[in-house]
Amino acid sequence: MPRVNPLFSFRLIDTHSTEFMIILPNQLTKALNPRVISLILGLLCFCLLISCDEKGSGYNITPRAVKGVMDLQNWDFEKNDPLKLDGEWEFYWERLLLPGDFFQAAHNVKTDYIKVPQIWNGHQVDGKTLDGDGFATFRLKIKVNPVSDFYAIKFVDCATAYTLWLNGKIVLKSGIVGKSREEMKPQYYPQTSVIRLSPGENILIIQVSNFHHKKGGLWGSVLLGTEQSISRLRERILSFEIFLFGALLIIGAYHLGIYFMRKKEKTALLFSLVSFTIALREICTGERILILMFPDFNWQLFQKIEYLTVYISAPLFFLYLRSLFSEFSVFMEKFAIYVGTAFVLFTIVTPARLFSHTIQTYQGLIILYGVYILITLIRIVMKKRAAAYWVFVGIILLLSAVFHDILTANDVIDNVQLSPLGFFLFIFLQSIMLSQKLTKSFSNVEQVHEDLEESYKAKDELVSALTESEKKYRELVENIDEVLFTLDLKGRITYVSPSVESITGFTPDNLLRLMGSELIYHEDQLDAQQCFKKTMEGYEQHLTCRVTTKWDSTRWVRFNLRPLMEGSKVKGLQGLVADITEHKKARELMVQTEKMMSVGGLAAGMAHEINNPLGAMMQAAQIVKRRLFSDQGVNKEKAAEYSINLAQLSKYLTKQKVLHFLDGILDAGNRAANIISNMLQFSRKSDAKMKLVNLEELVDQTIQLANNSYDLEKEIDFKRIRTIKEFDNSIHRAYCSETEIRQVILNLLINAAQALFTDRIPKRPEITIRVKEEGEFARIEVEDNGPGMDEATRGRIFEPFFTTKPVGKGTGLGLSVSYMIITNNHSGAFEVESELGKGTRFIIWLPKEKQLVKG
Repeated sequence: MPRVNPLFSFRLIDTHSTEFMIILPNQLTKALNPRVISLILGLLCFCLLISCDEKGSGYNITPRAVKGVMDLQNWDFEKNDPLKLDGEWEFYWERLLLPGDFFQAAHNVKTDYIKVPQIWNGHQVDGKTLDGDGFATFRLKIKVNPVSDFYAIKFVDCATAYTLWLNGKIVLKSGIVGKSREEMKPQYYPQTSVIRLSPGENILIIQVSNFHHKKGGLWGSVLLGTEQSISRLRERILSFEIFLFGALLIIGAYHLGIYFMRKKEKTALLFSLVSFTIALREICTGERILILMFPDFNWQLFQKIEYLTVYISAPLFFLYLRSLFSEFSVFMEKFAIYVGTAFVLFTIVTPARLFSHTIQTYQGLIILYGVYILITLIRIVMKKRAAAYWVFVGIILLLSAVFHDILTANDVIDNVQLSPLGFFLFIFLQSIMLSQKLTKSFSNVEQVHEDLEESYKAKDELVSALTESEKKYRELVENIDEVLFTLDLKGRITYVSPSVESITGFTPDNLLRLMGSELIYHEDQLDAQQCFKKTMEGYEQHLTCRVTTKWDSTRWVRFNLRPLMEGSKVKGLQGLVADITEHKKARELMVQTEKMMSVGGLAAGMAHEINNPLGAMMQAAQIVKRRLFSDQGVNKEKAAEYSINLAQLSKYLTKQKVLHFLDGILDAGNRAANIISNMLQFSRKSDAKMKLVNLEELVDQTIQLANNSYDLEKEIDFKRIRTIKEFDNSIHRAYCSETEIRQVILNLLINAAQALFTDRIPKRPEITIRVKEEGEFARIEVEDNGPGMDEATRGRIFEPFFTTKPVGKGTGLGLSVSYMIITNNHSGAFEVESELGKGTRFIIWLPKEKQLVKG
């Protein structure tokens, strides 16, 4: 047989000095990748590590308790490590016996023998299978030949409270033992106690009760040894656990710092969270360092933390792996998150006696997760993905440790907890992997930095040209009268040019991130929404509507909208806004003037045609009245000729209201004549005398006239109306007909007063009259704080015969005639501004010079 040269060899000596050796032939290395060799060696080392158990060594067999007795008379405590007092203990179910009770025959009746360490769940007593709830007494007789004065006993915990006696003295105690949930108090508290052993037989008694956890009984071993060996063992275990906790904490903090410095590194964040979760679990298991630090820590809260670290770590683990490799299924990731969340919530809201039943189900899920992760990683390794080898080796170590501990937790095997070590090795390997990844990233950054430095020189000229171009473009945008703006997909303003202030009064800073629809007048919202929707679908749109301003008024604007594209997708909206308020007013004025001129011609023709028959009708009525009711001689002679008593006839006609009807005819005729007179003013130039008129005096006279008019009519109380005059400091003169302008202002004051005394009269009715100069014109405003008008009414307010008053209360010609007086007779302008609930303002422009009035 040819000589085999070992590639790798070592000795692994367990507590009984058993020797192992791994030998790989050199020929095999030629066919294997070095990384694969490292993987194989690591797996073999880890498997050997977890197989180190005194049960299988076959050398210097460890004593075990048999039928409640453990013979240690030949055991050398000085040379050996602390001994686990495992084996068959006497078991007294549902009895809490004190050391003295065993001297009484009535109590000294054992229920059975039970294996320690082992929970009593599933154990049968008198044909009954036990569950976790209950209480019992355990007893063990220990035979020794002590060679030292001091020994020590060590016990971690049990489910879930205990009291331990040695030779009739309490040496260890955790929680309060009781016969019901109310009587007992659960607690975990790993302890050691220095004891003295008597030559011969020593009695160890442990009372145990549990009504708060799924498992009950002595699930941990009681250790016995010399004071020095117990102390060394405890220090070794604590040192290792503290080392693992500190290492995990530092690794987690390091990667969390990486994440805070670079928020894009989600992998670093997830890795740090996994590290923190495992670090927290490390101080909740084993020697339970958290309890040692805080002895009075609430047991229920401690249990929740221990279980939550398991339920949280699996989803975090999936998120971490998927951040590294996209091959991991999104479905499995979400499944792990949803299931983990359900277990977390159940653990939070329920006590330990309920949520402790969930751990086995979750352990089964962890096994399924592990199989899925292992299969997926094998596929990734076969693709030779970067960092896959490190993750694969770490996962093998971790899953081996986790599966081992699942078997240990379910009493399938009896061994130490390896999950903390497995997690540490995994996290250590991942740290190396992430460090290599980070180092590679830094190298790439350095290379990119060098490339950038070379390109910066060429880029400077381009940046300079772009800056100049941008400057010109910005100057163009900021100096045009139109407003340029952009919206995002939600309709929020992302940019608006400075000229928006001249239209709305708002600065660009006021409008940024504001919803564009908030500036649209409420009556035009629907049209704006449809236009926005069409633009976001990729179509250019145009829209004419009103926008609100800082001064609670509206302006007419025209929007030209187009979509902002990114490839084939719409990423926003770009628009140009033009203020068309003055254009719209001019157009409305032109339309109104043309309409009034047309109506004027029609009115003049109708007036002439109606005037003649109306005159004849009124003349005939007057003649009838004069001949029937007058006592003139001619009437008496004609009446006598026909034997008619004229006085009696008059009485008859009066009684029959003929005179009343004749007066009604004459009254209606006079009203019709006034209407015809007003209609004739539409078509002919005024023959009134035009001169320079002091507008302040004219306004004062008209206000006084309005006061007198109301006092007579008694329809409204003009004294309740506050009249405000606002004149600027200039000389207020206009070239006009004093009589006609007084008529127009009086008409406006009467209309304003009538509007104020409606059902919606304000608490303090006001009429404000303003006079000021605007270039070559004098401007007169008559404004009230009444109910205002809607858009439909405002559009028809100057039409002849249009009135908002009840039937018979007005002719609808007052404002029409006023409009013709201002525009036709004086070459001025007449406008109205009004909104519902915000009052009404009439504005008159009159020329200040004679040459401005068209002949």
